[in-house]
Amino acid sequence: VTHPQSGTYVRDFNREGSVETLVQVLRVRKSIDRQTLESLLKFRFVTETEAAAAAALRVQESDIAHLEANLERKKRHLGDVAVLAECDYNFHSSIITLSGDIISGLVFQSFKPVYAFFSEFFYAIGGAPDGSLQLNQKLVKALRRRDADASRKAMGNVLKFAEKKVYEAIKSGNASGIKLA
Repeated sequence: VTHPQSGTYVRDFNREGSVETLVQVLRVRKSIDRQTLESLLKFRFVTETEAAAAAALRVQESDIAHLEANLERKKRHLGDVAVLAECDYNFHSSIITLSGDIISGLVFQSFKPVYAFFSEFFYAIGGAPDGSLQLNQKLVKALRRRDADASRKAMGNVLKFAEKKVYEAIKSGNASGIKLA
C-alpha cells in the first residue's frame, strides 16, 4: 500500500490478503510458502471429503451420468494438461454442488484461479493423469452406491494422491511451474 509523502509499505498477506492476492503472488512469483500450501491442501481436504459424503446422500442417476461423462472426457485427453485441469475442476465443483453446501460452493468457485494454477502443475507430473482418473472412478462408484463413508474416504484418497505427487515433484526439482518459497 502506498501512502502519499510517507512511502510504500508491504502488507501482511496472512492478515490482509485475499484469494485474489494469492492468485497474483502465484502468477508473478511462481512460488508459494509451505504454510500457505499446507493450509490450502488442508482446506480442500476438509471441505471436499465432507462434500463427497454429503453428495453421496443426495446424488441422482443423472448426476452420476454427468460425472462419468466428465471422466470419459478426461480419459480421452490424458495428454492434454489444459483439458485435464478443466475436467478436474468440473468434477470437484460438481461434487461440492451435489453436497448442497452453498457456502462451500461459493468459496470453491472463488478459488478457481488458484485451483487452475495447481491443476495444470499437477497434471504435468508423470503418473498424475492416470492415477487421478482411477481414483476419481472409485469415488464415482462409491457415490453410485450412495455410501457416504466410502465417498468421504475415496475423496480423501484423491486429494492425498494429488498432495503426494505435488510434494514429490517439488522435492525432486521436477516442479516446472512452482516452487516452495
